[in-house]
Amino acid sequence: MRAPFDREDQKEGDGKDFTDTKKPLVVGAIIILATFFGFGIWAAVAPLDSAAIAPGFLTVQSNRRTIQHLEGGIVQQIYVKDGKSVQAGDKLISLDNTRAKAQTDILMADLDAQIAIEARLLAERDGKESPDFPEELLLRQSDKTVAEILAGQKNVFDTRLSSLSGQKSILQQRIGQYQEQIAGLRAQVTAKGTQARLINEERKDLSSLLERGYVTKTRVLALEREAARLEGERAEHMAAIARAEQGIGETKLQIFQLEKNRQEEIARELRDVQAKITEQRERLVAASDALRRIDIVAPVSGTVLDLAVHTTGGVIAPGAPIMDIVPANDDLVVEVHINPMDIDTVKIGSKVSLRISVVDSRKTPVIDGVLQTISADRTVDQRTGMAYYKGRVTIPQEELERLGDLTLRSGMLVEALITRGEQTALQYALRPLTDAFARSFREK
Repeated sequence: MRAPFDREDQKEGDGKDFTDTKKPLVVGAIIILATFFGFGIWAAVAPLDSAAIAPGFLTVQSNRRTIQHLEGGIVQQIYVKDGKSVQAGDKLISLDNTRAKAQTDILMADLDAQIAIEARLLAERDGKESPDFPEELLLRQSDKTVAEILAGQKNVFDTRLSSLSGQKSILQQRIGQYQEQIAGLRAQVTAKGTQARLINEERKDLSSLLERGYVTKTRVLALEREAARLEGERAEHMAAIARAEQGIGETKLQIFQLEKNRQEEIARELRDVQAKITEQRERLVAASDALRRIDIVAPVSGTVLDLAVHTTGGVIAPGAPIMDIVPANDDLVVEVHINPMDIDTVKIGSKVSLRISVVDSRKTPVIDGVLQTISADRTVDQRTGMAYYKGRVTIPQEELERLGDLTLRSGMLVEALITRGEQTALQYALRPLTDAFARSFREK
């Protein structure tokens, strides 16, 4: 009777053990499923900030000012060195002025000569007795070169005027001679006319006596021949008067043509010299500007960097960089280099997290900035060959104050995280897979 009782007890004990073993498994499975399900919900719903990593560096808002010289030249004096602070207008480098000054002096002397020639030509055109030289020359008569120019043009004026007067005088004398000839011929014409009139009167008287036989016909004919001769001479004198008057007209025409040719020559010379004056003034402005820029001065206040000239007597090539000046008291911004793969996801106005690269970067707080600009096209680093888009990040003043005593300088390296929107953890995890699928479906 004892055995059956033992088998029933054993069955009850085995069922109890199985129940005790199954319970932890069920609880564990529930916990695992709940955790997985909860993580899935969180991954599908919870937003995560996505950011593009971009290296960068601090720079000034208005950028460095690169100092160059248009013409270049020989270094005469160097006033600065790397790291020196300068004020706007301070001398940086002086170049040798020999060539620029010589060029300016030559152009100035030539311009003075052309201005003096213009004054002389204007006086000749207007028939003045002497040139009226402009005040800009008269004020510099103490200059030997200017004095020689004025004296030379006065001599030219006097010589040309004397030559013209001499030519006119000769022609006027010719007119006077013609007029004297005319006066003499007219007197002879008058005398011949008087003689002819008297002979005709005598011939009339003798003709009446001839009819009565008191005189011979020969005498009457002699008077008629004399009267005819006088009329012929009178006619010759009248023709000579006409020729003399024609000579006067031709001589006056020569005087007019002489003056006309002179005025045309003066007008032509005046046009030429005025064109030269305009050209010389422009060239002198350029030469004077080059002479003025012999002293290279600081365009802004700031600090000198990357000085490329260190030797007096050295040569600066035209347009070559001489040094940079980092403007003082200018706001600092961060220039970042954005990867072309990220350019479609970053936007102007995006929040940017910035970490300044210093010796103890763990103690340096991360500060926030705003992406203000993005370049329109990519740039290729000539040294590394890497392509990037240039962006500029501004830092609010309250963020700068969080840096405490840390002194920021242009050129310090910065690590930037540019926020490019939100996505869930699930989207982030599945993106490589979805991108792979998208590419595979486009492949032929």
